[in-house]
Amino acid sequence: MTTEQAKIAHRLTTQVTDHHLIWAVTGAGKTEILYPLLQLLLATGKRVAIASPRMDVCQELWLRFTAVFPEEKIILLHGKQQIPYAFSSFVICTTHQLYRFYHAFDLLVVDEIDAFPYVIDQGLQYATETAKKPEGQLIYLTATPDERLLKDIKRTFQIHYLPLRFHQRLLPEPRLIFWNNWRRCLNKRKKMEPLIKAIQKLVKKNHVLLFCPSIELMNELQMKLAEWLPTIKISSVSSKDEKRPEKVQAMRQQKYDVLLTTMILERGVTFENISVIVLGAEHEVFTKSSLVQIAGRADRKGEFSNSQVCFFYHEKTSAIKKAVKEIKRMNKAGKLLQ
Repeated sequence: MTTEQAKIAHRLTTQVTDHHLIWAVTGAGKTEILYPLLQLLLATGKRVAIASPRMDVCQELWLRFTAVFPEEKIILLHGKQQIPYAFSSFVICTTHQLYRFYHAFDLLVVDEIDAFPYVIDQGLQYATETAKKPEGQLIYLTATPDERLLKDIKRTFQIHYLPLRFHQRLLPEPRLIFWNNWRRCLNKRKKMEPLIKAIQKLVKKNHVLLFCPSIELMNELQMKLAEWLPTIKISSVSSKDEKRPEKVQAMRQQKYDVLLTTMILERGVTFENISVIVLGAEHEVFTKSSLVQIAGRADRKGEFSNSQVCFFYHEKTSAIKKAVKEIKRMNKAGKLLQ
């Protein structure tokens, strides 16, 4: 744990009656900051839950916490989980599963508090309030809080800001690549050279996450890339993929050179030695927050491998400009801690 992580962890364990927001850049080690507090609460018989809007995030959290707390029976709950629920002092679940609990938890952590659908669903927000005990503690985790959230909690939450990653390297800043009418190029290899060359260059040092604005486009592109780049191991994963957990795990094990995906992997998942490409960064699904999160998949884990982030765009939208500005702002603050 870095000095800055340790400072926040100490505040959490000494201010256990307060609510907290941990606002930290992607890859800063927000999860690790929780370890001392969780250890303290579980040792005194308290009940804790960590919830996230995304199933993939919950799966990764479960893997991490079962390794750190092997003596605890940690229950994982989400819509595709087949194992029946049994009482546990430590629950990891999607935010939808919080409807199952009433005044149950002494501590409730919501990871990726700004993620869809939680951020727009008042029912899920109400379920969060009722799942914790009346005197229970809330902790929110995010790299990209919006102005509304910061305004809503400024008088009731302690806010902790961490602008530097645990490995002390700054965030990779996106390279913006203009590609006029890129959608019209998908069926012709020669016109796809900008993307093909980028992939060929990046896979020399890293594996690649390629984010697409839709499942249909992703499927079409995968077929074309598999034809045009036969020596590169390419797969894809989306919310509709029945083998989604297996494919995400395979990417963790570096079994793919390139994994095409959609917004489901924009946050909360960690892969080693990763570069990132966003195709069609101007699309409306890519908000400022999502672009910051997507860029944050690069260089999260492992030794420095010159991870890069490339945004291919037809139009430089406000979201693209704001995302780049936000990353540069966080890096400026992070340099002060290096």
